[in-house]
Amino acid sequence: MMLLDGGSLTEVYDEFKRVEAATGEGLPLEKFVHTMTSHISDEKLDRERLVMDLSELFQQIDVNGDGRLEWEEFTGFCLEAGMMATRGMAEPLGFKYEHKATYHDTTTTGSFIEDVTFVPELRRVYVCEGDCATVREYDGQLKLLRELNTDAPFGPGDEPESTEQAAAAAAAAAEETAATRRAAAKEDGEEEIKASSPLRVLYVHKHKLLVVAMSNLSLNLWSSETFAWVAQLPCGTYPQALFYLEEQDTLYCGCADGGIRLYKIGSSAGFENRRIATLELHTDVVTSFACALRHNMMMSAGLDGRLVLWDIYTNKQRAKLKGLSRGVRRVVYASEFDLVVGAGFETDALAWDINTNGLLMRLTGHHATLVGLEVTPTRPQRIVTGDVDGVFKLWGIGKSFMGFAPCLHTFSPAAISRFTVRAFALTSPECDVIAGGQRLNIFKWMKTAETDLPVGALYSAATHTFVTAAGRTVRLWAAVDGHRLQQFVNVSDTDITAMCLDDRERKLLLGTQSGEVLVVNMSNGAVMKRATPHTSEVTGLAYCNSDRGVVSTSWDRRVAVLDESWPEEFPRLRHVEEAHSADIVLTAFSYNLSLIVTAGSDFTLRVWDFQSLKLDGMCIGHRTEVTAAQFLEPFPVLVTADSSGSICFWAVRGRTDPYTLLHKVENTLAPPIEGRSIKRPESSGSFYRPSGTPLAALDAANMDLNAGLHLLGEQVDDDLDDSSSDESGTGSASSGGDGDGPGGMPSSLFKKGKKKRRATAKDAAGRLSRASSRRADMRSGGRAGGTAGSLSRGGSSVSKLRRVGSKLKAAHSFSSIGRGGDSAAGDGTSTPDK
Repeated sequence: MMLLDGGSLTEVYDEFKRVEAATGEGLPLEKFVHTMTSHISDEKLDRERLVMDLSELFQQIDVNGDGRLEWEEFTGFCLEAGMMATRGMAEPLGFKYEHKATYHDTTTTGSFIEDVTFVPELRRVYVCEGDCATVREYDGQLKLLRELNTDAPFGPGDEPESTEQAAAAAAAAAEETAATRRAAAKEDGEEEIKASSPLRVLYVHKHKLLVVAMSNLSLNLWSSETFAWVAQLPCGTYPQALFYLEEQDTLYCGCADGGIRLYKIGSSAGFENRRIATLELHTDVVTSFACALRHNMMMSAGLDGRLVLWDIYTNKQRAKLKGLSRGVRRVVYASEFDLVVGAGFETDALAWDINTNGLLMRLTGHHATLVGLEVTPTRPQRIVTGDVDGVFKLWGIGKSFMGFAPCLHTFSPAAISRFTVRAFALTSPECDVIAGGQRLNIFKWMKTAETDLPVGALYSAATHTFVTAAGRTVRLWAAVDGHRLQQFVNVSDTDITAMCLDDRERKLLLGTQSGEVLVVNMSNGAVMKRATPHTSEVTGLAYCNSDRGVVSTSWDRRVAVLDESWPEEFPRLRHVEEAHSADIVLTAFSYNLSLIVTAGSDFTLRVWDFQSLKLDGMCIGHRTEVTAAQFLEPFPVLVTADSSGSICFWAVRGRTDPYTLLHKVENTLAPPIEGRSIKRPESSGSFYRPSGTPLAALDAANMDLNAGLHLLGEQVDDDLDDSSSDESGTGSASSGGDGDGPGGMPSSLFKKGKKKRRATAKDAAGRLSRASSRRADMRSGGRAGGTAGSLSRGGSSVSKLRRVGSKLKAAHSFSSIGRGGDSAAGDGTSTPDK
């Protein structure tokens, strides 16, 4: 565009419009190159290079692949390119914590701080200090606002008539009591008698109350607006943890004797604040509560090492999470990932799946005892942990690596030689850390480079680039030298969780954390269209090149097929609900076999017919989570790998023994030989690797098919090897073999109603005729079974296997495999979409 002046641009516009008026379509590649070169007269340009660049520009603009370029497409691309150039190549926004060294706490007395609580509704920080009768109220920047004197003289039955009288009497009595204690201590020559001190603070938004747990074995209720005293509730033991459940209008108090006391509280006149029940779920001090409303569950932690999940309606125990044997100090619930995270008197925090109660990951990295943990108010949610030495760590909990959560950031107050932490809290939405030891310190959540881990990397042969996605950012890298070419920031509204390329490898399809699937132009990062086929995080995407369909899977256990061929729409064609009994973690697609495979977090594999989305078979044999799956085309073989490093080879549709385990390769280490390096045997049933890291991906295109046959350890049936006459009945379209399944191509469904906007009736009739012919061929071919099924277990020579490999390549063409067949109804319900 920079080489065209105003007059030339007008002439190019006239040429576009002339061709569109004559043919009803845009410029083809040859006409576009001719038009552009005829209006670029710079003699310094290499004409051959110019033609190559214009051809590449045509391919970049023609992202829908129709081979025609309209004026609207051309100008739209130029506008997007200009906007991207203005946006620049700035790094995406990220965050890190920095200690605010300019803040000096002069409000506390120097005794250890027992509790720090942030109230998001009020945007206030409440601090309880040991051996101090006041609760201090700060703003988010730790500016002292008010002090609540909790040394009130009121006991049960001594309540004043009004809150105004209570405030005045409390202030006078507190001053009188303090003076009396100082005088008595001075007269006797003893230390001053210590008053009752606050231990915990909880804000109840519904009643505008502050609940203060006191060391005199009681709970005091104060107005959050006026700091007027409201009521006192006896506990009979030290209250250690507080939680208010608004749905039940109930206050939960965890006590030192292991009991959980339930109270009904209120601030209206005449309301009777009382205890209604006591739960005996722990045998030692109850230290923390959390709630998962979507599961109707409460969580309580105690120094007895128990982390108990119980029903909020029946108060009955549902489950008990194991792993922290030395006592649990803090428990939180990460609702975004359905995780329960706990920390105890150890250096590791643990995360459990609330659905299976199984331990998912460890938060390993601290070298001192943890004092607590908090969930960040960001999306995605993260975990902040702190230890007694003042070291804090930020963790990602969206995915684990070999059972360990990735540590994203470590921070501590570098200006303080020793900072012993007793409690800390997170502000919202700033996400600052307020930590208390002998003094208060603040760690600011500062913007910096992103710390999101890449979800994957793809190679585009059309553009010779690698594509990576991390967080909400997509980056393009040169395949020649690895330098970064482009960067597209905030492509999606939520984090990217899955990705794949289209058939031309010029569009990028992205799955997001919110369940969206986006189609992005790789040349400028513009979102071309989007769909929302899921309600939870998209975990897998697969592209059907011939039919331009997209297979997507998600944590909502749904498998969906979308139509990507429409210019501006992205409709969902069909889907199946509850495809697995657990979350779906990945998917893969085979066009030749017309099959979709999905893997669940329950270690099972399910194979679905692409056209009907009905269950075709199941593969059960993995003992850990499946991390990769790939069809080994053209053979009817599925290869999968799990987190333990094992690789499994499965027979699928097209063999006489479908959905059986053909071979399993364990990830074992060769025994060390003293004085020699590890030697890998030439023929073995195991892969020998220098480390036990899991296999993260499989690429069938890079696997030698003959070597794959050798690994399978299959022996060719003598009937196939010695008699060529049997090959005529293998299900090939030309053999006239029996076929028991419906034929037809998936494209017959896709291309229905998807003609080009300006396609002529002649072209439409031609395409319909070709599709009908292929359907007829498929019905005559049916399902292939003989050739693929002629493989049986046993050893064979390499030469024999190579001969069979060539026969399999010839026999298992598209027509021999077939694109139909009987499909057993699965657990999920297949639903066609308009």
